[in-house]
Amino acid sequence: MAFRNRFELVLNETVKTPGAKKGERKEVGKVMVPCPILSDFGINAAQAKDDKGELQYDNGLPVYDDSKFQWLMDAIQDKVSVKSRNKFDKGNLKPGMMLADDFDALTAESARTGAALALRREARADFENYLRSLDKKEAVIAVISDLFWNSSKVLGTASDKSLNAITHYAQRWVGQLSPEKGARFQPKIAELNESIQNATLEVDLMEGETEDSNEQQAA
Repeated sequence: MAFRNRFELVLNETVKTPGAKKGERKEVGKVMVPCPILSDFGINAAQAKDDKGELQYDNGLPVYDDSKFQWLMDAIQDKVSVKSRNKFDKGNLKPGMMLADDFDALTAESARTGAALALRREARADFENYLRSLDKKEAVIAVISDLFWNSSKVLGTASDKSLNAITHYAQRWVGQLSPEKGARFQPKIAELNESIQNATLEVDLMEGETEDSNEQQAA
């Protein structure tokens, strides 16, 4: 069954101006995103009401009376927001991408099958080989590769130096991938991108980075 509720998601992009060292985040569009609410998960939670007794909504999604249920709803919306944002480029859906509007589509994107694990390992090996092409020491490669592999678990508490390192080298790795490999490794790229954004770095790996970028900020 398709999700009945949708919320408005603002799409931002890093825009670089001549002479500026860093880009500026600017709005490039808005999109209505399908989102499951607690009742879709079979959770019976009372919705908050205003002084007139009318049910309360925030950006198209119900507001719950119990703070624990509201925290859960906010977490669901945050997860859907990041996954949806990664599917856009310059305000438009990337080729072959579509917004998940039911549980089959939503859970399929997170499936941990044997084939998916093998693909993650292939992406990691390709990333490590790229680092070797830069003449990085094996000890450095091991550290950065671990951040790459466990990005969804460790980047939220990683140091600024580690975040800068994985972001810097991941951008360059993605930028030099062939179109075929870019499409093949898209699930891992999207996961890594999501982890970096969740760590409060407003970076899009698909925006790429030039070869002469300052490497002093990276490990």
